[in-house]
Amino acid sequence: MTTLFDALSDHQLAHAGRSPAVAQSASRRPSTPRRRKPVRPTFEWLEARTLLAAQCIGPAAIYSLGNANPPGSTSNIRDLDFVSGFSQRIVWKEIETAAGQYDFSKIDEAVASLQAINQRLTLEVFNLEPPPHVLATVSETWLNQQFNVTTAVPWDAAAQNAWNSFMRVLGDHLVADASQGGALVRFADHPTLETVLAPIVGLLSIRENSGTLVAKASYTRTTFIDAVAQSVHASRDVFADHFGFLGFFTMTDGQDASYGGKTLDTMLLERLRPEFNDPGQPTLGLFQENLSDALPATGGVLGKNLLAFGEGYIMFQALTSWTNPVPGYEDEVASGNPKTGLKFAFDNYGATYAELYVNDLDNTALSADLRTWHTTLSDAARNDAPSFTKGSNQTVLEDAAA
Repeated sequence: MTTLFDALSDHQLAHAGRSPAVAQSASRRPSTPRRRKPVRPTFEWLEARTLLAAQCIGPAAIYSLGNANPPGSTSNIRDLDFVSGFSQRIVWKEIETAAGQYDFSKIDEAVASLQAINQRLTLEVFNLEPPPHVLATVSETWLNQQFNVTTAVPWDAAAQNAWNSFMRVLGDHLVADASQGGALVRFADHPTLETVLAPIVGLLSIRENSGTLVAKASYTRTTFIDAVAQSVHASRDVFADHFGFLGFFTMTDGQDASYGGKTLDTMLLERLRPEFNDPGQPTLGLFQENLSDALPATGGVLGKNLLAFGEGYIMFQALTSWTNPVPGYEDEVASGNPKTGLKFAFDNYGATYAELYVNDLDNTALSADLRTWHTTLSDAARNDAPSFTKGSNQTVLEDAAA
């Protein structure tokens, strides 16, 4: 039987968003999401696009991208001065091994390893495939053709309730805090945790290009949007004092005419923006795994969705390694240097967070450029950052890195 991590290879995880069917400073920033001061940095966007992250500051860092195989592996943690943390990728069913039984050992290992080197954790628990004992209770399933996984429909009540319960157990899990002499603290309160994925149960991200899910007789746009918000709340309500993000690419359902021409993407963004990023809300960022020299293109649907998010932060994972690209993706990273992608993301999306492959982090020829970008991303997201316009900071960067 194919498991989720058999299906979710590193290649697929990093590159699915590309398909058309498709720093921190030396003193680590506190994990609590913060709001910008009234006088905020200004960016001149291409085609006069709306300012992103108008109020909410997102995470600012270069992170080491964790292995997908084996799930939860910490082998990609890097103690480098331009790396601020590590993104751990693990599957729900690998933690909740049976009803009421949980194995948090890999998360505990990551926290201990990162705290020892003064780095932070981005936790990504994938919920595309619920644990078998949960899946046995759902009323309706569907086949995710992209990953060849049979899973719950996102609006299934049993799956939603199980995911919500799991997130609460995860938040309450006790983890040793070295800064308090090894005292046990709630994971949701641990200073090493900075960012938590807020995925959609039975779907993971806003990305399903086969039309299989929206063809279900039980699908309605309203039901689906409600299910997305409910899934995101399961994570954000528990981890409200940390950053959170949702993978957001694009989906269509053929029902735009019934909603005055509004697309499904537009209605999802209209629901998520105020519900999570209005003042007093827990904040939410959008995430894509397709960062390269010039992707995601600002004029394409993926880029337009990010730019339309308004008062929310944008986070990226590299499409592939610039040092050792996956065959077929060489053209997308032809510059050979992730600084090109970091600059592209910063200039066009205001993005201050990126997960890079260890091949690039370990390439000492790139270290100086990454160190410069580590500093710039950190400074750009500080509350007291000076105003700057698109291109001005990058000129300094290029001069410094030359």
